[in-house]
Amino acid sequence: MKKYEKIESIHPCRIEREDLFKLIEILMKDDDSLMEYTFSIKSRLNGIVMEEANLHDFLKQALPNYLTRLEISLLEHSKDPLIYDADRLKSIYISFDNNYIFLHVDGPDQIWVLGKYQQIMEFLKDAKPWWWFVQRPFALISGIVIAFNFLVFLLLAKAHNYWASSTSLIFLISMIWATILYLKGKLLPYTNIILTPKKQLLRRDNIILLIMIISLGFTVYNALK
Repeated sequence: MKKYEKIESIHPCRIEREDLFKLIEILMKDDDSLMEYTFSIKSRLNGIVMEEANLHDFLKQALPNYLTRLEISLLEHSKDPLIYDADRLKSIYISFDNNYIFLHVDGPDQIWVLGKYQQIMEFLKDAKPWWWFVQRPFALISGIVIAFNFLVFLLLAKAHNYWASSTSLIFLISMIWATILYLKGKLLPYTNIILTPKKQLLRRDNIILLIMIISLGFTVYNALK
């Protein structure tokens, strides 16, 4: 019997706790009454693998508020333990990591493979953060911005424009801080799975962005006065 598969590297994703339940619901939805599934969700934290057979038990573990690594796998097989037909097996595997997200869907039914792949891709498309397009080149962009802003700071300080040079220095420090956090995977992470039940406005990335915008605005305003 033929086997079909779809493999895809996926853009950065920001997934809330409720979204995880919706994603798993999409994975498990199947009209084949003769099949049942084996499900696994796991993450590696400080060298320790935490794995469960369902999301509810997984969330009961001592997990941090945010995950940057998560693996979800589902294998569908016959309900009859006496029947093992490798050609009829269906599987879905999603790996969320620090710098990539990988999807693999395979099975004997081309329509099922393409349909399940499309459902998952449509769901993850909505999980794309607004800053996804700068995630990869952020280090290069920040390096150019830091170098340029350092020159601006020197020029403003030399011109004795203390207000503008002070705000320029604040922007410079916040940009360097943001770059360090980015390199550590704590700012603009490729994978950002938020496990806190409520959405938080005062997140690290929002605070840094706010400081950068305010300090940049004051720098421009004072420089043009």
